[in-house]
Amino acid sequence: MAQPHSYLKLEGHGLTIIPIPPFEISRASALDVPLTVAREGSCFVINDVSDQVDSELVELSVGPDEPWRLVTSLYTLSWPKDFAIVSSPTPDVPPGFDLVGPDQSLLYLQGPFASERVKHGELLAALGQKMIENRVLGSIERVWFEYRFEGEDYFQVHHLIGLEERVLMITLQVLSEVCDDDLLQKVLAFAHTVQAL
Repeated sequence: MAQPHSYLKLEGHGLTIIPIPPFEISRASALDVPLTVAREGSCFVINDVSDQVDSELVELSVGPDEPWRLVTSLYTLSWPKDFAIVSSPTPDVPPGFDLVGPDQSLLYLQGPFASERVKHGELLAALGQKMIENRVLGSIERVWFEYRFEGEDYFQVHHLIGLEERVLMITLQVLSEVCDDDLLQKVLAFAHTVQAL
């Protein structure tokens, strides 16, 4: 059986990690190392390149001695603290991962898309969503919606980031009752770390 393809490399702290879906990668403590790489039925702690890992879960090699970066074939961005990296429900569709944070907040990435195909402002709303903010913060357009799902109130906050002639969208989805300014600022700072390759 062919091994699933991964669109993600995690680089930093002397390591390059290529996770094989399905996976979850998290910091094992408040420090940047060690990491825990898990899949149902198996879990490995990674401190350095010499650690023994299951090759069907992760490829491990020497990497740059820099802060953690998420690397795809089109862009790279920092790995925000307090967020685990998990394979997306559709790992065969790039980028193949999502970020799950405090209180089950979810960050997911879409694109990059050709600039002329990207909707802005209220045009991004899904059925039942109400826009509460549309503004430019530095080089990023933030479009913030509220909506109700299964009896609970949510926020969906899109961050549109220009990458040359394309646009990457990073979306925060979170229960409105647990969303605070600290989380919003952390996500905005994360969005500002995007760099085209």
